[in-house]
Amino acid sequence: MMITPQQFSTSIRSLFPNGLPSKLAIALSGGVDSMCLTYLVSQYLKNQGMSPASVLAITIDHKLRKESSQEAQAIGKYVTNTFGVKHLSYPLQWPKGYDTSSNNFEHSARILRYRAIRDICGEKDITNLLTGHTRDDNIETYILRSLREPRNPYFSEDSRSYGRYLANRVFGQCGIKSQSKFPLRDNAPPPSFNKIMVTRPLLEFSKSDLMETCKNENIRWFEDPTNVDPEITERNKIRNDLKEMQPEVRKEKEQQILGRIQRSNGLVDNYHHEKNMIHEFLKQNYWITKNREISSISMKIPSDILFHSTSPALNRLFFDLLESISPSTDYHYKFLKLSNLSEDLMSSALSFEAEGVISPSEFLNMSFKYKKSSKRLSLTQEQKLDETFGYINCRHNRGTLVEIEISRQKMSRNDIQREHKCLAVLEEWSDHWIDYDNRFYFKFKENKRDDSGYYPNYVIRPFEIRQDKGRIKNQWGTKKSEGKNVDITDAVCKMANKYSIPILENIKTGQVIGFPPLYMHEPVLKELGLEWQVGYRE
Repeated sequence: MMITPQQFSTSIRSLFPNGLPSKLAIALSGGVDSMCLTYLVSQYLKNQGMSPASVLAITIDHKLRKESSQEAQAIGKYVTNTFGVKHLSYPLQWPKGYDTSSNNFEHSARILRYRAIRDICGEKDITNLLTGHTRDDNIETYILRSLREPRNPYFSEDSRSYGRYLANRVFGQCGIKSQSKFPLRDNAPPPSFNKIMVTRPLLEFSKSDLMETCKNENIRWFEDPTNVDPEITERNKIRNDLKEMQPEVRKEKEQQILGRIQRSNGLVDNYHHEKNMIHEFLKQNYWITKNREISSISMKIPSDILFHSTSPALNRLFFDLLESISPSTDYHYKFLKLSNLSEDLMSSALSFEAEGVISPSEFLNMSFKYKKSSKRLSLTQEQKLDETFGYINCRHNRGTLVEIEISRQKMSRNDIQREHKCLAVLEEWSDHWIDYDNRFYFKFKENKRDDSGYYPNYVIRPFEIRQDKGRIKNQWGTKKSEGKNVDITDAVCKMANKYSIPILENIKTGQVIGFPPLYMHEPVLKELGLEWQVGYRE
């Protein structure tokens, strides 16, 4: 069935009640989906008396075939001449020596593709990206996620925690959202970087609807053979398997999957409501504290909330809170790795309930380090809890308050080597923020040249206590805090080691300048004429 202008207009109005934004980007592969989307958007804008030139169509050249660059240029020429949109072709930069035949190829390509689009949108100040995902893509995604039944190493299939683990998978069974936040983290701190929203106006339409629309409107599209080769990606294999089904069987199968997606979305809406209720309660009681300078979060959670809340709601709460301190570049895809966290905290609370004491303990999960302990709730705290959630009839004794401190675990040797960033600092603030360890953003400015007439070069790198502590104490000396016999230099070094805080060093002289996120050695800075700005994840 051909997509009419009225149908597309209805989809756009439901997603953008206030009208399309003044700046838009379209992810344009050149296939029928993205070509149809670009056509429909250009026609919609013309009907609204707006220019399609406000749309930037972005084509990512994966460089997997010799002819891919030529095709990307042809796509650009066609859409600019036919639809009046602007176009940009971006050649994907694969890591040196990367094997494109690896099992992880599809995931790696997605990350690199999104990273390129994110940077382009940030540069152009575009906050809305449209993609041509269809109902067929939604069904394929559901099947793909169902087939990828990961084995969680923390428990066996017959354990109660395995059931909780499966319950957490419901978030992936919701299929593709019509609108969602960009799946990669920002490349600059707010407000320098505006959040990108991804919108999918064609999600309710089938691929056959799009093909019929393009045929009726004489819209050309480009077929990429890598999109149908079952040897390249698992999605391609699923796509081919569906095509080989009898039409009646396929239709019945697709209806079943769409029904499951709808039910999963209903469950997830309930989990999000429960999560938001818990989050608001913890905030009102000041039981969530974030220290941006050392990328840590302290939380206090009543055992009643752990016992009586659903595991998916709790784990989603942890997942959302920890995003701002995670060093992961693709944190968006790692929710299931937290599926055993609420279970572990419940075990701690149960132990405290039974024995009345629990020793502080530490455990690791996903690039995070957790330190936990428990104590009894006060009467006032318990009253607030009961007023909000009504747990008073669910137990006989006063509840437990589980305390957690979460921070980034110490860097591995590979992390340390990767995060050495050399800086060419000039007399003007740099245009771009320097992303360090996916936790901090830095900008630098130098007001003085060295003796040779050049601006000094610096490196920002992880603090390594064995090689750096002695040098720093020799350079800075011992500095006592006012009224206390505390060596501030020693304390800062211990903190930097514990939380993997970076240091700034002059490459030529080897002089350690300071710890940009938390400490500046002012006499040295005044002498050098060096300034810096720090941004944090939100």
